[in-house]
Amino acid sequence: MMMMMMMMMMMMMMMMMMMMMMMMMMMMMMMMMMMMMMMMMMMMMMMMMMMMMMMMMMMMMMMMMMMMMMMMMMMMMMMMMMMMMMMMMMMMMMMMMMMMMMMMMMMMMMMMMMMMMMMMMMMMMMMMMMMMMMMMMMMMMMMMMMMMMMMMMMMMMMMMMMMMIAF
Repeated sequence: MMMMMMMMMMMMMMMMMMMMMMMMMMMMMMMMMMMMMMMMMMMMMMMMMMMMMMMMMMMMMMMMMMMMMMMMMMMMMMMMMMMMMMMMMMMMMMMMMMMMMMMMMMMMMMMMMMMMMMMMMMMMMMMMMMMMMMMMMMMMMMMMMMMMMMMMMMMMMMMMMMMMIAF
């Protein structure tokens, strides 16, 4: 009986030990599982963070590129506007120069016409003066001829009177 009791006690103790061991093992396994889960979670979190960072970087890069493109477009537009303004200014200058040249040519033509008119007037005046001089000369010649004829008539009359007296 005593032996049986001892055996039973031993068995009970062994069972208890086994149970304790099993419990310990289970606890260890649970802890390991928990740790693994935590590690996995951490890794996942890190991966997510990295992905987020990468996405943010990509977005920033895209934004920078867009900004650069916009700046380039603005610069190009400004350059084009400047070129257009320069071209317009040049065209205006050319037009002004052409107008000035035309005005100068017109003035020269007017001056030439005035000179020609003055020359024509002078020539006409000279011709009129010459005609007047010729008329005066002709009148003087006619007067002289008339005077000579009168003198000749007077002389002939005197000669006839003298001849009549001589008779």
